[in-house]
Amino acid sequence: ETAKRFSAIPVANVSDCMARMTAGGPGLRPMHASGVLAGPAFTVKSRPGDNLRLHKAIDLAAPGDVIVCDAGGDLTNSLMGELMLAHAIKRGIGGFVLNGSIRDRDAFTERNLPVFAVGVTHRGPYKDGPGEIGFGISIAGMNIEPGDLMLGDADGVLCVPRADVEAVYL
Repeated sequence: ETAKRFSAIPVANVSDCMARMTAGGPGLRPMHASGVLAGPAFTVKSRPGDNLRLHKAIDLAAPGDVIVCDAGGDLTNSLMGELMLAHAIKRGIGGFVLNGSIRDRDAFTERNLPVFAVGVTHRGPYKDGPGEIGFGISIAGMNIEPGDLMLGDADGVLCVPRADVEAVYL
């Protein structure tokens, strides 16, 4: 319900209400064609270029959750591509925020699930681990805790801390 209320508000306006201090940097760009991202954060931390925990997160996350993965911002290897995207859509995942690369860019545009990432590469990921699910992470100046509200549109991404959601909305 909270995500629905915020999905009608431009990210820039929410950022303004938060003193423009906590929005993700300009590196996190939309990889989908159009639409907004709004949902609770399901946090993942992985080694750069490794998606073992990201696979697990897709299986564990609830419908509507936004999987937020900190993979160190490395652009060398992708974190996900068309097959993982299809699986996430089938599971009802609300979207992704990836501090890493994707591949199969055309599939992300065609399927249009809200996905924000810092890059695109043809190189596939590793699946060795290690990684963590359900702990606080930091991406592009945002400290993100599980359950925080993630928002995104064509202007970028931001995180509204769960404790601040009502005050920011008012």
